[in-house]
Amino acid sequence: MNITKKLMRAILPLMLMAILTIPAFAADISFADVSSDSPWVEGIQYAADEGISIGTGNNCFSPNAPVTGRQWAVMVCRALDNAGIVASLAGMEELQQTPLFYEQFFAYVSREDALFNNEVIRTSDLNGEQLWLLDEGHCFRDQLVRFCQMKSARASQLAYHLGSMETFMRMVESGKGVTFIPELAVLQLGNAQKELVRSFAIPCPTRQVVLLTNKNFIRHTLLEVLVKEIKLSVPKEMLSLKATQAVV
Repeated sequence: MNITKKLMRAILPLMLMAILTIPAFAADISFADVSSDSPWVEGIQYAADEGISIGTGNNCFSPNAPVTGRQWAVMVCRALDNAGIVASLAGMEELQQTPLFYEQFFAYVSREDALFNNEVIRTSDLNGEQLWLLDEGHCFRDQLVRFCQMKSARASQLAYHLGSMETFMRMVESGKGVTFIPELAVLQLGNAQKELVRSFAIPCPTRQVVLLTNKNFIRHTLLEVLVKEIKLSVPKEMLSLKATQAVV
């Protein structure tokens, strides 16, 4: 059962206060859609004060809105303070890693690029291409550079090293070059945008996404619920590594 379908935004902060044994306090509420006599006022103010949820914009919290699986996971991780959802990388052995799902990488190719006519992208196809990549040190970039065996950044990468994935996608859509996007981003694209998506040749580069906690983390029941909800919020086919995929 997906418990987030039955949760309102106002209820989750109170649940977190109870789980984390946060004492009650006098709340000075700052959201226009939450009255001072609301039964949820303490939890909502706690969430705002601790940066767990800053509301939904326009000075509103939307207390009656449902909580999505993704929002639930983000709010709980923020509340725990020492947990995070990251791509599994070497050098994190001192922390506890709980596997969540596997996310494949895809190429995002402009219509004017020669690779647009390719059904799949091979690493050898990327030599000399105008690639839009995130800055060095970003795990998403580093994993793909290692997989594709790209030895140096192109001029386009250097010129836009402070850009975001969304910025690079807009560049591609305007007819310039190639960038890379993760599987969950592909699921959010419109039909016209999906026409720009190309799979990599087998084995397809894939990252393992994990929930990271300290090894002395003791709230195991909460951790189990969190992992369950995260897994319910992603497509089932992403929960295991396919034979056609390779973890990078």
